[in-house]
Amino acid sequence: MYLGILAKNKKNKDIWKGVISNIYSRLFIVFLANEFAIVVASFVDGVLVGEFLGENALAAQSLVSPFWNIASLFAFIVVGFRIQCSAAFGKGSLKEAKNLFSQTLFVMIILGTIFMFASYTYSDKLTVLMGAKDNLGNIHPEASEYLRGLSFATLPYMINPLLISLLSLTGDEKRTIVAIAICAVLNIILDIVALSLDMGIFGIGLASSVSYFCVTLILLTHFLSKHKMIPLRLSMVSKEMIGVASAGINSIVKKICAVTTSLFLNYLILFFGSVDVMAALSIRSQSGMLAGFIIAASGDLVLLISGAFHGEKNSEGCYSALKYSLKFILILSSIASIIMILLSPFLVYLFLPESKGESVYEVALRAVIILGISVPIHAIENTLSKFYQSGPNKRIPMLSNIFCQFLFFIISLLTLVWLFGDIGLWFAYIATDVFSILFMICYAMRINKRPLRSFKDIMALPKSFIVEKEDIIEEKIDNIDQQKQLFEQVNDFCKQHNFSKEKSDSINICIKEATENYFEHSHKPKKKAFLIVRIIAEKNKNVTITLKDNGRLFDPVDYHNQHSSDKSYENHGIYKIMKYSSDVNYVNIYGINNLFIHINK
Repeated sequence: MYLGILAKNKKNKDIWKGVISNIYSRLFIVFLANEFAIVVASFVDGVLVGEFLGENALAAQSLVSPFWNIASLFAFIVVGFRIQCSAAFGKGSLKEAKNLFSQTLFVMIILGTIFMFASYTYSDKLTVLMGAKDNLGNIHPEASEYLRGLSFATLPYMINPLLISLLSLTGDEKRTIVAIAICAVLNIILDIVALSLDMGIFGIGLASSVSYFCVTLILLTHFLSKHKMIPLRLSMVSKEMIGVASAGINSIVKKICAVTTSLFLNYLILFFGSVDVMAALSIRSQSGMLAGFIIAASGDLVLLISGAFHGEKNSEGCYSALKYSLKFILILSSIASIIMILLSPFLVYLFLPESKGESVYEVALRAVIILGISVPIHAIENTLSKFYQSGPNKRIPMLSNIFCQFLFFIISLLTLVWLFGDIGLWFAYIATDVFSILFMICYAMRINKRPLRSFKDIMALPKSFIVEKEDIIEEKIDNIDQQKQLFEQVNDFCKQHNFSKEKSDSINICIKEATENYFEHSHKPKKKAFLIVRIIAEKNKNVTITLKDNGRLFDPVDYHNQHSSDKSYENHGIYKIMKYSSDVNYVNIYGINNLFIHINK
């Protein structure tokens, strides 16, 4: 009986859920650690500045916060790399992935170096552009000093996400965790040293810069390890970068909107000379990072995982990735929301203990409590946005950022502040995220040209992603005995498509040898071990066989190239696969073996 992929087949849903949960268990801690290190650095900086340097320094730190958004304008290239490279891995094109990394690295080194020198040289003018005024205490000179110290972090800040993405894609996530842990500890130590040497807020910024550079050096040791699948080399820009820029363009739109709204807030608050609200905004921003790093880490994973399934044009994989991601982040963000609300008095007191009972404390407390309420809503908005950005519907999050995160935010901000004062400022963020979610769902319905019928309709995938059930076999093989059942399906599959006996034999031989090799050499007996076989009959009558497993890492293509001259090698299963197929590709993505076998006979 044919058991191909069915829309309502729970078993097939569980297939990809197992793969995605495996990836999350491996990589979420990496992205979480990366975002957590940034949070720790910023949080510790905020606490130390508030404790030892005063309210003006804390306000100056908040004023400079858009600097990271400005630097991140160029990070859209890294986001584009994540999407394009994961898509290349998803379809088994290691050559394309190598070109993408080399060219992106070259571009980021050039841009990072230019921005580093520019931000150091013109720190005074940049802080004025960010809203600093000489008539508001010492905010302007302190902001300029802080920016000057931070300027050295620009180069590693741009390169590190690229290296972390590559290491995660190739299964070298442990190195990233070590580098990030060292960075977090080093940043705290250097902050204390800077204060003890009376280096002021400049020393706080410089400490962050040195920590970021240390992370870069540790990550670069990847290219001396066995995990290296892509060589470290500089390459001139070519047509691949057009695709990278196009894929990441939504991120630069989002950053431009974030920078613009941040500057608008700075001017709005400082126009009225309200240092209290500015300090409260800083405390809100710092506290928000305690939950924000979880949301950001999950968003990075959505880009990589969904990007791979989009590259493979695997609609069921996309569905499972979106569903699991939403469920996963909703649980975590809800927990973070409750903790933030309960700890809100402590968080505010931690930053400015001397202001307890004063107006700034009350304003900041309201800001943090309302922020806690908004965390799950923002998590959903971010996950949907990242999912759309990783696939063919990149215009959805782009338009959402322009019309919702920018225009609607400013309108709701002015309206709610006029009606409710500073409380309206904090509720404007919630209103914006809710409107953005509704906007993206409505746009998905516009693409589908019908109302939502199920959760799958939210994906709004093109028709090219939909494979008829008679054109695909997709099964999880738990043991060698299940081969017989799979062969029966393959035989029915070949008869239904009128394949020749030669082609049918080629498909069976390739599947037989590949699955046997897995259970004999790669399989690790464990609860979450998996081998997924996916067979697709394309419209041109070619057949693509994909095997994914989380066993021992093994590159059969490389093994074949090394032993092809050995006559005894002809008895190996890999030799038979190469003989009966038209093309074979292998990639290790997220520490998972991916073997792509193409049969065009």
